[in-house]
Amino acid sequence: HANLSIIKSGPDPATRDQPFEYLLTVTNHGPSEAVNVEVTDTLPAGLVYNDDLSDSRCTFSEGTVTCDLGNMEKNVTPIQINLSVTPTVASPDPILNTATVGSDTLDQSLGNNEDSASTTVVANVELSVSKSASPAKAFQDEPVGFTISVTNNGESVANDVTVVDALPEGFI
Repeated sequence: HANLSIIKSGPDPATRDQPFEYLLTVTNHGPSEAVNVEVTDTLPAGLVYNDDLSDSRCTFSEGTVTCDLGNMEKNVTPIQINLSVTPTVASPDPILNTATVGSDTLDQSLGNNEDSASTTVVANVELSVSKSASPAKAFQDEPVGFTISVTNNGESVANDVTVVDALPEGFI
């Protein structure tokens, strides 16, 4: 029998619309070779798989990443897998992503065959506000118009933006 284990790590936080990688480390602790080792990772809602940036041993179908690692001798250097994903939703609630390793060889220690990474996704929003008056100089009791401009220099959509502007003293 074999004793496979997996360790999953990823960033926390990550930025919405920016790719990041999960690192999966798979080890066979023995006492025998593990035959047809496979890692599966069902992506939670809000994560998009980046095939061109991920490990070539992995494929994606119907929401699940499957990585075929072949046979693993016991006590050899662990195999590392990089999975690239892009979060599409920012939320204060972290995304919990779990990966599982298995093989055709009996594994009597299943407690280390699954690991998770928790990632909070934040928006990449960079707001700037500018205000101008027209005319730039005015006399008392002369009307003045103000223009307020808000710009998002970030790569994510800024939702529910509110601007509050208090008029300077003496303006009505």
